[in-house]
Amino acid sequence: MLATTRTRRILSLGSLGIAAILFLAVNVLSQTAFRHARLDLTADRLYTLSQGTRTILAHLKEPIVLRLFFSEKLARSAPPFRLYGQRVREMLEEYANRSNGKIRLQVIDPEPFSDAEDRAVQAGIQGVPTDQASGQPAYFGLVGTNTVDRQEVIPFFSQSRESFLEADLSKLVYALTDPPRPVVGVISDMDLAYGPGGMVAAMRGDAQPYAFLRQLRQSFDIRILNPNITSIDSEISVLLVLRPQNFPDPALFAIDQYVLAGGKTIVYVDPYVESALDRPGPSGVPVPPQRGSTLTKLFAAWGIGMDEGHFVADPKLAVQVASGEGARRRAIPYPAWLAVGTENLNHDDIITANINSLMLPSPGALAKLAGSEITFTPLLTSSERGQLLDISMLDGDPDPNALIAALKPGGHTQTLAARITGTVKTAFPDRNLDKGIPLNTSTKPATLIVVADTDMLEDRFWVHEQNIMGQRVYTPFASNADFLNNAVDNLAGSSDLISLRGRAGATRPFLVVENLQRAAGEQFLAREKALRKRLVEIEKQIADVEGRAKAGSGTLLSPDEQGVLDRYRTEILSTRKELRVVQHNLNREIELLSARLKIINIAAVPILVTIFALGLSGWRARRRHRTVRE
Repeated sequence: MLATTRTRRILSLGSLGIAAILFLAVNVLSQTAFRHARLDLTADRLYTLSQGTRTILAHLKEPIVLRLFFSEKLARSAPPFRLYGQRVREMLEEYANRSNGKIRLQVIDPEPFSDAEDRAVQAGIQGVPTDQASGQPAYFGLVGTNTVDRQEVIPFFSQSRESFLEADLSKLVYALTDPPRPVVGVISDMDLAYGPGGMVAAMRGDAQPYAFLRQLRQSFDIRILNPNITSIDSEISVLLVLRPQNFPDPALFAIDQYVLAGGKTIVYVDPYVESALDRPGPSGVPVPPQRGSTLTKLFAAWGIGMDEGHFVADPKLAVQVASGEGARRRAIPYPAWLAVGTENLNHDDIITANINSLMLPSPGALAKLAGSEITFTPLLTSSERGQLLDISMLDGDPDPNALIAALKPGGHTQTLAARITGTVKTAFPDRNLDKGIPLNTSTKPATLIVVADTDMLEDRFWVHEQNIMGQRVYTPFASNADFLNNAVDNLAGSSDLISLRGRAGATRPFLVVENLQRAAGEQFLAREKALRKRLVEIEKQIADVEGRAKAGSGTLLSPDEQGVLDRYRTEILSTRKELRVVQHNLNREIELLSARLKIINIAAVPILVTIFALGLSGWRARRRHRTVRE
């Protein structure tokens, strides 16, 4: 009996030992065999490396060293800083794991007054004070080097760019592979040399290049072309024609021949250039406004149409703007400025497949001309409520109320940007050259991307600028520059980085709530307009009654006249009360909808899981009871 007990004890201890060994073995196996396994349940798969990143990592031929400078000890007193540091480190470890040994990651803590701190500063890493007591700067940047000593730097990982983390890291890695940079020619009426402020800003020392141009220069060899060119070098892979205004015929002919010879071209035109109106000239005197930016002669020959006298207004896509003064200031829809979301993008085209949002101020409408042989594929469109309004309504200080009042019921989808391919004809059939023969028809299918808005490239319509410790940090709130980068990438033959730029927008708006807000604004404005009209009529009638009284025997009103005035004043009060009730009810409907959405998102899933668990438990209990009875 004693021997049996001892045997059982030995077997029990042995089983525990085997279980412990198996536990350790499973953990070791999971750390090795399943190290790269991930389960990303986020809606946009934000934590999954995109195909573009995986392709870049799979084709690395030379070793790359990534040095992450992160002030670990100083970060302990700043939890958000420390957590984001961990996020960046984990992402870099994923890059190293998927690089087949080509990426070596080093994490360095640049402690104050150390050699590591000197190396960080020398490499261009930006120090930011996080500990107010000690005043010591914290470092959080990345330095990448390759075998030929090329160096790429991210000076500081700003948490405001967290949704762009993969894009920034992959751009750095891709740059270290020394890819041949496509040559992009840019011909424009925009002041590209000085940026949005022009020469006046340059004289003040405030000139900054356009943000979209800085982003293009990260991946392409940008060559600014003079608008007086007579020919375009065949070395140019992609031609950008941005805001063409008053281009002379020789330049138009050069663009025409480049397209007919098979040159890839991106054109930004606009029926109403808001950013070019009353812009200061070299002497500081405003330049006379020129509304439109078009290529009428070339478009007519290529089979492309744009209504130059009208812009697209869309109440459904209208951007909310502040209107009024003081206590009457409120947000109302401005249908001239469009926030184009995923519903109005062509998801079958690689340029717009992963774009989330774009902002287009007063865009135009594109169309394929009758009899044209081109293939016209819309990339960006308005909603089904898009309408064309006269550009004169945008002159001076445009009134959102007037624009909304000008919209009619109905409307239809308008094309804001399109991909165009196929055979095109020259706009200069009678042109003669001293050398060579001009092309009258395209020798190979033409490839163009045409966008009917140029203001979308202005910084203020897509990017916020912040100054963090003397360093400019740019945070996009719309994907306007990403759209242009994707188009250039696609036409230049490189597409690895396109999926990364498309992941920039991580914001998921409540579309139903936004639609209700737009409806509230439209209804309120319509009622307000009717109220103002009625107030004018009542005031006129009151003035007439008072005028008749003064023209009589005295200034006192008769009982009948006083009764009329009382009725008018009562009507004013009741109309104003009705207006307040309409606005209150609409706001309450929005608040109730928001509350319902929060309840559904927060409570619905736990409730469903609980119901499922209770149901499963009851089913198992009944099954056991039935088994016992049998």
